[in-house]
Amino acid sequence: MKNHNDTVSAPEALTIEDSNQAAPNVIDPAPTAEETISEPSEYEVMRTNAIAKKNHVIQTKLEKALNYTKQTMVAYMSEEDLNRLYAYIVEYSSGDTLQKISPVKVDSQLKSIDIMYFGWNIGKAFGRKRVHTATFIKNVFAHTLRDLEISTIEHKMSHTESVCHIKLNGNLS
Repeated sequence: MKNHNDTVSAPEALTIEDSNQAAPNVIDPAPTAEETISEPSEYEVMRTNAIAKKNHVIQTKLEKALNYTKQTMVAYMSEEDLNRLYAYIVEYSSGDTLQKISPVKVDSQLKSIDIMYFGWNIGKAFGRKRVHTATFIKNVFAHTLRDLEISTIEHKMSHTESVCHIKLNGNLS
């Protein structure tokens, strides 16, 4: 028989303090933002600054070349051709090979020597080799330079000749 006098005692109510001691945290708390963000190393800072400085120099050269292009060529070509020329100069400045060129047309006032001088000025601003500049302008101004070989353009780009609308200017950079 069962003794009804046996009492079952109720467990004591746990306090917050008791529960913290009884069940330690199994999961570590997430690190604070200060703990996860570490300071960049001196190398990382120097590298970031050097890259930013180099990019700034490149951007400045490009802006000068595009301003020169606008001032020099706006009187001799349509807005559409001028915008295409800008895009080609941006590609040329980054060293990319121009893809799918649709040659630009210039006013008949500009002669081949004017285009060669323009090309020399742009090439000089970006420090490009003459042969690359000659190839660039031969492709971009294909109609105006149709009778000239790249080697001829390369050699005549900076030779001074008489009457020209575009002058040599090695100070774009």
